Amino acid sequence: MNLSFYTAAVSASAQQDRLNVIANNIANVNTEGYKTLTAAFSGLLYQNVREPEPAVSVLRHGVGARVEKTDINFNAASLMPTDYPLDFAIIGEGFFAVRDPATDEIYYTRNGIFHMSRQLNGEFYLATPTGEHVLGPDMLPIVVESVDENDIGERIGVFMFAHYEGFVADGRGFFIPDEKNGAPIVSADAFVRRGVVEMSNVEIAKEFTEMIMAQRLYQMSLRMISTSDEIEGTINTLRR
Repeated sequence: MNLSFYTAAVSASAQQDRLNVIANNIANVNTEGYKTLTAAFSGLLYQNVREPEPAVSVLRHGVGARVEKTDINFNAASLMPTDYPLDFAIIGEGFFAVRDPATDEIYYTRNGIFHMSRQLNGEFYLATPTGEHVLGPDMLPIVVESVDENDIGERIGVFMFAHYEGFVADGRGFFIPDEKNGAPIVSADAFVRRGVVEMSNVEIAKEFTEMIMAQRLYQMSLRMISTSDEIEGTINTLRR
């Protein structure tokens, strides 16, 4: 009976984690450049259970599953015209690279809402709304003198990676690659379009369907805990 309690509790916890991922997707349905997250499950310990003699077959039973990681769907989303000269979208595969001037850490994003940020040296850099500098193909900040410059989009770097599995989403629309993703490569095929931004690729109908499934599995797990408790109580009563 203790195993049934444990399996049901693990299942309920896993579905709660799944609901948290779905809720985050729904909350960002209108966030520019947001990429859908999907909870990936892995099975926990399996045990072999032998049938009574003379049977020789071995049965297996598990003890539930857990959310091992969250996969990121990097599929391109629809573009929304803004007509603002410092809004950009990538047409094709790749990311904008931005550098945090305080930590010198580099992030990657599909959100192309930028503005001019004045530096201590008096120059203006192309930057994100939170202050990260947008980088060119040479990984250097882009100096901008006026929003009306025609070649700003041409000076923005678009970077690709050999592998995309393992990217970490930091919650701000930025993605952090891992060593296994390889070094960033300047894309030769993608280009930057001006006056538009890429929207979220969340499919709201799919997310609501996933939410209903997760809620039902969560309820079934709680019902399993309740049933196991009733059986345990009945067994304890019979012992008296």
